[in-house]
Parts: sequence; C-alpha cells; structure tokens
Amino acid sequence: RAQDLLAFQHQISFKSQASTPGLRSQLSAGQILACYVPRVAQASTSSALNHEPLPAPLFTVVEAEVNGRCNLRCTYCPVSLNPRPAGVPRLMSDEAFETLVSELARLEFVGRFSHHFLNEPLLRRDLEDLVRRIAQDVPGARQILHTNGDLLTESRYRTLLAAGVAEIIVTSHRGTVHPERDQQHVQLPSEITLSNRGGYLAHLPMATPAQRFTPCFAPSEMLIVGANGDILLC
Repeated sequence: RAQDLLAFQHQISFKSQASTPGLRSQLSAGQILACYVPRVAQASTSSALNHEPLPAPLFTVVEAEVNGRCNLRCTYCPVSLNPRPAGVPRLMSDEAFETLVSELARLEFVGRFSHHFLNEPLLRRDLEDLVRRIAQDVPGARQILHTNGDLLTESRYRTLLAAGVAEIIVTSHRGTVHPERDQQHVQLPSEITLSNRGGYLAHLPMATPAQRFTPCFAPSEMLIVGANGDILLC
C-alpha cells in the first residue's frame, strides 16, 4: 500500500503547503513511508520465500485533531506554552476532514480512531456530526473519545454514544470527580505516567537512560493528523 500512503500524504496535507507550521512540522511522504519500509521489506522477503503474498502493513490508530484549541493549560502540555500556535486553525476545515475520511474509507481502515492531539474535542459543538460521518463511511473504525471531561455533561455523553462513540476516556487533570458511566473510563492525575523523555519539563524528574533510549514504535502504528491538515510523526 505504499502508493496509497503516498497519495494519502499528498492529499491530506494540501492546505498546509502554504501555512506556517508553528509547533508542528509537516513530513514528506518519504519520511512517513520510512516508518513502514522495514516491515514492508520483511513481508516481501517472507512472501518471496513462501511464494505467498502478504498484505502490506497499515497503521492501526488514527488521531485527528478536529479542532486546534483546548480549555486547559496543563503544565506538561505544549499548549501551556503556546495556546494558539501560528498556522493552527480553531477548527479543522471541512475539506481536510472530508479528505481524511474518504481516504480512510478507501483504505478500508480498521482500528482506533480518536479526535484529539493537543486539543479538547468537546469544544466542537458539531462533534457528533463528525462522529456520525466516520461511523457511516469508515465502519471498521472504533471511535474512542479522549477528553478532559470539563464539558462532558450527561446529555453530551448520551448524544456522543448515539452518534457512534464506543468509549469515552476522561483524563481528569484537575482531579474532578465524574459520575460513573457504562462506557466511560476516568484517569486521575495519580494514574498518569509522565516520562519527560525529551527533558524539556524542568518541573518533572529527568527521564532515565532506559526511558530515553527505548525505541518508540508509535510512528509505525499511528497516523496523526493536525488541525491544519499536516501529517505528524508524533
């Protein structure tokens, strides 16, 4: 599926060609494919030896930043330093979202789809419309909504599930107590592990050598799309 990924990268980042990337950087198709090349090569070798075609690997997780804002300023998040980075719109454009959904449908994507990166997705009042569109066009996507929970009312919980969200994960950064709900999991600050892998957060302990040098396989399994249409490595 190398051709699919090349076409996908070209189409989804069409708008960002003339934008200022701010905190984020646009990756070339070659850089994206580099994450897959070793696995593709391995699959090709195995196929040649066994004379059996093997499917090329595809990402199993999509995280799409459907809006470019957050209502919190957590000290361990870049948003606390730059809440409105240049080139990052308040909302992902309809054109970028439609391109993303149509390409995932064409690729017959199966896996987790989430609506966040450095944003709070519940700030989008039309989030249920986006959820319904994904559920309709990409039936293999299991939609897991990550939120800080500040805007999650009982009514919103029910409309999101009705639209197609399978599970809601609330990261309660401020330790707020949330009511128990069947398809909701709440993470408290004490349950969040912060590695400080890059060493930029002075208020956190420095990462251990094991943490710093342990390979991260997320780029080979995840596709992250910023609110401005950029495809991001992490």
